[in-house]
Amino acid sequence: MALFAAASVSPLSDAIRDAENDVTVSIYAAETTTYKAVTKKVTVVVKPKIQVIKGIRSQKKSSIYVKYVKDTKASGYEIQTALDSKFKKSVNTYTIKKNSKYSVTLTKKRTGKIYYVRVRSYKIVGSQKIYGS
Repeated sequence: MALFAAASVSPLSDAIRDAENDVTVSIYAAETTTYKAVTKKVTVVVKPKIQVIKGIRSQKKSSIYVKYVKDTKASGYEIQTALDSKFKKSVNTYTIKKNSKYSVTLTKKRTGKIYYVRVRSYKIVGSQKIYGS
């Protein structure tokens, strides 16, 4: 047995795609002979995009240059480096608080080692950081 006989949702896809922070969606179920009319508001949190690394290279001795795709809706970026692919050994985290910066040089790295790098964007909503996937 269906909970609602007829329901309508406010335009969703355009609102979420263009949103900067949160989107509130109204769901309306029409009244039937069995059920009363109900309106429910649902808040959808919009996360930043998944970050893509454009390039990594070693410009100088003991440094790594990382270039990544710019996300205009993010508040900043978090870059992690590690000596293993599971990010368990010698993990270092760098926070870039500007979304206008889309490349960074990480210094004080050990020469002759292979480093694994990952980047994620975040956005601050209220006092909470919401990370991209």
